[in-house]
Amino acid sequence: MTDFDTSNPLFATHILLQTSGLALKYAEARLFNVGITATQFLLLTTLQGNGASMTPTKISQASARSKDSITTAVDGLAKSGLVRRVRNIEDRRSIDIKLTPKGKEFCHQLLQPARQLASEMMSCFQREDIEEFLGLLQLLQRSLNGKTPEKKEPTKIGEFDTSSPLLATHILLQTSDLALKHAEARLSTVGITATQFLLLTTLQGNGASMTPTKISHASARSKDSITTAVDGLAKSGFVRRVRNTKDRRSTDIKLTPKGKEFCHQLVQPARQLAAEMMSCFQSEDIKGFSRLLQLLHGSLNGKTPENGGNGKNGGKGFDSRGPKPTEWETTAIAD
Repeated sequence: MTDFDTSNPLFATHILLQTSGLALKYAEARLFNVGITATQFLLLTTLQGNGASMTPTKISQASARSKDSITTAVDGLAKSGLVRRVRNIEDRRSIDIKLTPKGKEFCHQLLQPARQLASEMMSCFQREDIEEFLGLLQLLQRSLNGKTPEKKEPTKIGEFDTSSPLLATHILLQTSDLALKHAEARLSTVGITATQFLLLTTLQGNGASMTPTKISHASARSKDSITTAVDGLAKSGFVRRVRNTKDRRSTDIKLTPKGKEFCHQLVQPARQLAAEMMSCFQSEDIKGFSRLLQLLHGSLNGKTPENGGNGKNGGKGFDSRGPKPTEWETTAIAD
C-alpha cells in the first residue's frame, strides 16, 4: 500500500468522522461518573461563561447542539435542580435557562473532573499542537455552522486561554457533533448512515471481509453500533454474515458483489462530502489537521477499554499514528 497524502480532503474527512465518534464516546464515559452527559457538560459550561442565563436558541448556537438535544439536556438538569426555566424580562414570550445556586456550585465542583477529562483527551499534544488544533477546529466549526470561515483567535470560554486543554476539549466536542450531523445529513441522500459509510470503506480497504470486532476497532465505532449498521446493510444486500473458515465460532462480515458495486458508486458522493467539509481549509491546513487528528485518534483508541486500552494510559490498542489509510481512500481520490 502506498503512503497516503494527508492533505487530501477525503482522508481528513474519514479520520475526522472516526475521531469525532471516539471523542464523544470517551467524554460520555468520563462525564457519566459525575452524573451528566456531554451535551449537559457543554450546556453548563456555556451558561457559566455567558452570565449564567441564556435562551435555549442561544445555548444551541453557542454549544453547537440541536434545539431538541438542548431541551432534553435542560429537562435532566432542571430535574436535578441545576438549572431552571424563567420568563425573559424583556420578552415575556421567551424563556431563559438560568443556572441555580446549586447549578453554580456544581459547575465549580465540575472544574476538577473537567480538567482531568481534558488532560486525558489532550495528552498526546504539545502546547503548540493545542493552539493549532483550536484554530483549525474553530474554522471548521464556523464553516459547518454556515458562517463565513475566517481565521481568528478562538473565543474564550470562562477563564480558559487558547492553549488550555479544557478549551480545546470543549470545542472538540462541539465540532465533533456538528461534523457527524453534517455527514449524516449528506449520506442520507445515498441511503446510508455515517457509521455504515465507515464500515463499508473499512471493509473495502481491508480485503472485503473482517470480523465485527476488527471493524469496530478500525472504524472507531462501538460493537453495538456496528451490529446495527451491519443489520441495515445486510437488509440492503450490501454485506452478509459468514462463518469464519479458521474459527467456526467467529463470524465475518463480507461485502457482497452488490456491496462492492455500491462502494464504487459511493466514491463521488464521498468526494463531494469531503470537499464540503474541508472547504474552509487550505491544503496545508488539511495536512496539519489530519496529523493532529491521527495523534488524537491513536491516543483515544488506546484509552478506550473496548479497543484494548486500560482507560488511562493506553493499552494494546494504542497506535499514536491513528488509523492507517485504506486502499479505498487511496483509490477513491486518485485522479
